Amino acid sequence: MVSLSPALIQGKAILTRQGIGADYACDRPDKGQKLNKKQMMVLTTTRQKARAGNGDAQLRLGRLYARGEIVDADPVSAYVWLSRAAELHVEPAARERDAIAATLSTAELEKAQDMLAQPVA
Repeated sequence: MVSLSPALIQGKAILTRQGIGADYACDRPDKGQKLNKKQMMVLTTTRQKARAGNGDAQLRLGRLYARGEIVDADPVSAYVWLSRAAELHVEPAARERDAIAATLSTAELEKAQDMLAQPVA
């Protein structure tokens, strides 16, 4: 589940989440940009829907991780979410997952498989 920290009120929103991936600071020091309110809402809604089993949201979240849009690029998390979408027969998910798989190391693929074996939090 995604929760917004009290820092949101102070203008330094931090998304704290449980489950796949890491915590993301909305001021994104690595990218030098802040997430605006719309981006925060898109990310929160997409994560909630993806965790609830919505294949289109899983595809979208996988793409966000793959491209490093709104969240830091994380090919392992991208692979996981695209795999979940592919399991639901969302059309381009399997192809995109396979393209990412070709870039992952054996250790990263094993980590992704371990993450897929866990229930969605």
